[in-house]
Amino acid sequence: MTIDFAKGVANPRRVFGGLVTILEGLEALDRVVVSALDPRIVPLMVLEDVEAGSITAWVRTRLRQSDDEVLKSGDWKKAVGSILVKGKHRALEYLDAKYAANEGQRLGQLRDDLQTLAESSPIRHLPQPAQIELRDLVKPLDQIQAGKASLSPGDRLLLTTDAGVYEANVGETKRPSEFVTEAEGATSSGVLPMQLLVRRPDYLGEAKWEFKHGRDTVTAAILDEVWMQRFRAGAVPILPGSALACMVRYAYAYDKGGRLTSVHHDVVEVQRVIPPTHGPDELINFAEP
Repeated sequence: MTIDFAKGVANPRRVFGGLVTILEGLEALDRVVVSALDPRIVPLMVLEDVEAGSITAWVRTRLRQSDDEVLKSGDWKKAVGSILVKGKHRALEYLDAKYAANEGQRLGQLRDDLQTLAESSPIRHLPQPAQIELRDLVKPLDQIQAGKASLSPGDRLLLTTDAGVYEANVGETKRPSEFVTEAEGATSSGVLPMQLLVRRPDYLGEAKWEFKHGRDTVTAAILDEVWMQRFRAGAVPILPGSALACMVRYAYAYDKGGRLTSVHHDVVEVQRVIPPTHGPDELINFAEP
């Protein structure tokens, strides 16, 4: 990150303060995207060097995993790092665009683009990405804009990454948090206990499970890695007609007309397996297409 500023101008704090605020905002943006990708990954921004003249801070985002048994592949850091770089460039492009009447729609599109990036991860053992919430996203975006606002019109702000050099528009300092109400309809999310009848399990840990909940079909990734390891090892038998008593994280999104636009479920904890008590009409065919 480079700030090319006019030499000899008063109030040097604005330059240093602006740089720190922008870097903190970019780090927080990484956390939002990574949290959607996999909450077990923690991004840490590390200062590697500072150059004088114009101020250039060379930083690197290091990724730390909270579960060494889950993420052993040597390629996952490179893949996640590439997603974060693309996310920074896309966020800066949005922040630099001049205010428009459809600002809320543009903010929603940014969230969708970042969501698509998270879902593009080629790492097969990561769970299905969670939904990026607008109210979480706008906090780091506002922080980046606050850092830009402390700079002068003659200053230049450049972000250098593996994707190239991006020069930010320091004159555009709109605050995305002002457009959240316009961008979103309504959302509902939380964690609740559920009993889900197993329809199609995932033995490899690379896809979602399929369940029945009453008449509804529920697809969900199981994020309880301890239970999944026991299941893959054969220590937890799942017979046709078995159900899982579990804690499920849900997220529903609605448009402004109240129509349901997206549904997302994750099983965050498996508490026990409920053995089958089915009659003939309740048999589950695991081979069903």
